[in-house]
Amino acid sequence: MREMGKRILSAAVGAPLILFACWWGSYPFLAFVLVVGVLGVVEFYNIVAYKGVKASRGAGIVATILLIVCAFFDNEQKTIIPTFLVLFLIIIQVLKKERGSPLISIGATLLGFFYVSWLISYLILLRNLEDGRFWTIVLLLITWSTDTMAYVVGKTLGRRKLAPTISPNKTVEGFWGGVLGAILFSSVMGWLFALPPLWAFVFGGVIGIWGQIGDLGESLFKREVALKDISGLIPGHGGVLDRFDSLLFNAPMIYYFLFWTGVIE
Repeated sequence: MREMGKRILSAAVGAPLILFACWWGSYPFLAFVLVVGVLGVVEFYNIVAYKGVKASRGAGIVATILLIVCAFFDNEQKTIIPTFLVLFLIIIQVLKKERGSPLISIGATLLGFFYVSWLISYLILLRNLEDGRFWTIVLLLITWSTDTMAYVVGKTLGRRKLAPTISPNKTVEGFWGGVLGAILFSSVMGWLFALPPLWAFVFGGVIGIWGQIGDLGESLFKREVALKDISGLIPGHGGVLDRFDSLLFNAPMIYYFLFWTGVIE
């Protein structure tokens, strides 16, 4: 109950601020994505540090900021950021006096950049679309409803382990509870905004399933270094990646889903 209280309090404080940033757009939204991107990539580099891998933190953070800012200003040349990041990381290793393990260091730096920074940049791209305000807020609300239903159903009805070697506390019942929560919320949104029922059903199902896969992906990284939470930054939730891991997977998926289904042309 104490843990649940912390989760509710954090959500009560953080959710309105995030929704305000999404609704307002402009620089408040840019600030929100920058905070998630920078803190997220730092947390990822903290994870690999537990394995004795020294990532190029400075290069990864600078590349994260540049990528998100380029995406915000709808700069089609944003792909130049990962291109020069690769070149720069190789140059760093060439100039280093102590070589260490360049393959591992470069690989860890790039994985952190693409896993966190590249994926979270799709939130910017989604918000920049026509009706992007609507879709961004819907994405957040359905993702949160998935997490909440998965947690509640898993705690109350969970019996069968979903992926015990990756995340021992997650259950099959919780997983499908999360998917059901996403579908129900999406269906309600579809009814309110006159979206086709089948489309709303599939939309919710995609977010519900894909987001929880993203959650398991982050747990995979934590499990390797025996961490339950990456940090205690967000009471009841852990770190930034603990809270936004589902969103990292959902943002690009829904961005392309809207194009694939013809909602956005």
